Amino acid sequence: MHYETAGYGAVLAQATANAQGMTARVVLSGFGYMCVRDDEVNFPFDRVDHLLHIMRWFENTIDDPIGAGDAPLVTSLSQNYPNPFNPETKIEFCIKTRARVSLKVYNVSGQLVRTLVDKELNAGAYKNYAWGGLDDNNQAVASGVYFYRLVTKNFDQTRKMLMLK
Repeated sequence: MHYETAGYGAVLAQATANAQGMTARVVLSGFGYMCVRDDEVNFPFDRVDHLLHIMRWFENTIDDPIGAGDAPLVTSLSQNYPNPFNPETKIEFCIKTRARVSLKVYNVSGQLVRTLVDKELNAGAYKNYAWGGLDDNNQAVASGVYFYRLVTKNFDQTRKMLMLK
């Protein structure tokens, strides 16, 4: 079997002849497809590259995916990292098309703690948003669970994070 690393996991692949003498190919992955990080600034995403590599290894003839050039394939909100965090965490997201974007942090009571983004953004990957545990008045917040929510015209997703002091 062929061993190949991808992100924080590994892929085992094997090509052998089956009973009819035809090539049989198997891929075993030590991680879920959604665990492949999209850390590169340039597109296509690592997930797309990984899947294309596997599909081509299976000897499928495929074109490059439409939309993998200058803009993300989907609008998405990634899990913050580190999580739990102290004193700061990073929040990454992708916007498929130019849109009005809202990224806000809420406490467990649903009260707005901090507005990180509230403006029109071009399509692309945004990786530079950090939250350092301060509210909109620049006052330190308590340790605990917080939620961050990304909203555009056609997208709304909330994720949980934990701040430890």
